[in-house]
Amino acid sequence: MTLVSLLQCAKAAPFIAVTLLGIPNSVTSIGGKAFYNCSGLTSVTIPNSVIKIGDSAFSGCSGLTNVVYNAEDCIEMGNRDYPVFKGCNNLLNVTIGDNVKTIPSYAFSDCSGLTSVTLPNSVTKIEKTTFTGCVNLKELKLGTGLTEIDNAMFSFLDLTDIYVSWQDPAGLNIANDAFKDVYKITLYVPKGATEKYRYRSPWNNFKEIKEYVLGGNEGKEKCDAPTVSVKDNTLQFHSATPNAKYYYSIDCADQTSLTSSDDGIVNLNATYNIKVYAYADNMDNSETTEAVLVWVNPTIKDASNIISMEAKKAVVIKSNGNNLQIVGTEQGETIQLYSIGGALLNTIMAEDGETTIPYSLKHGETYIIRYGEKAIKYRK
Repeated sequence: MTLVSLLQCAKAAPFIAVTLLGIPNSVTSIGGKAFYNCSGLTSVTIPNSVIKIGDSAFSGCSGLTNVVYNAEDCIEMGNRDYPVFKGCNNLLNVTIGDNVKTIPSYAFSDCSGLTSVTLPNSVTKIEKTTFTGCVNLKELKLGTGLTEIDNAMFSFLDLTDIYVSWQDPAGLNIANDAFKDVYKITLYVPKGATEKYRYRSPWNNFKEIKEYVLGGNEGKEKCDAPTVSVKDNTLQFHSATPNAKYYYSIDCADQTSLTSSDDGIVNLNATYNIKVYAYADNMDNSETTEAVLVWVNPTIKDASNIISMEAKKAVVIKSNGNNLQIVGTEQGETIQLYSIGGALLNTIMAEDGETTIPYSLKHGETYIIRYGEKAIKYRK
């Protein structure tokens, strides 16, 4: 399946401003200029199924600040003249998924807003041109999977800090000129590994060697996980961490592209799966909060006995320990919880704002929530 336009996403979510794009896992290719100059787009999640991204696919997305890259074996991403993210000068954060194996040429070329990149342990290969033009990239974290670094691999970057994950660099094939001006770079090695790097090239040419706790937070405090709520049909995030900002993704099951229908009838779920984490300066990212936003039919009807679109409202469903919490409810509404087999588990009258259904949900099981005229599937 090829994703060619942002229009489907905009049409699939008419009730909230779509600044976030979560591409379905069925997509294997993103067409050239698919999201060209979509200045309102702030965050994109590229799924593991994608193997090709066309020229200038996200070029000119001036509002784009966050990319989650999960493409495990992508073989092509733009080219030297038409990088995928060219002109995305506000792209500050690229998160590379833990299952990504290779990153193709020019993948993040000309991302001038990037200051730090982490390559997870799963990455075994990147190309010399992967990060060309990232003029402000200063911090690089290398996972254990990258055991070979060719000549001039990072020589175009003015790096100041490099974190390595190998406990022992013996056996690695690291070219002496893989990095530019190593005498200006501080090398961070796993705790207790300094002596193994001190007398081995090219590491012994670095400005200094410092130790850090592998797998730790390098001394940084973690942001508090955000809450998810809805008010006046607006999705809201809040973290107790001062000055926190948020990266989020929204996946709508209704979103599709060039799908056939025999009878011309399409049933819409109007359900959005939400993931969000908080971040702040000099702090580690928070844990990810997951929730489900559902548009529900109100009981108010107009003179024609048709539900008024203006009267629609949204609620957010999320886990609260082993219980279920629904945010955006009104006092007196009836909420029922069923098993997937149809057994009634609990009935409760809603409270204003938030309602908790006291039932011990089991991880991995699916439940049915009856809210007004809406039947909602929820999986813990």
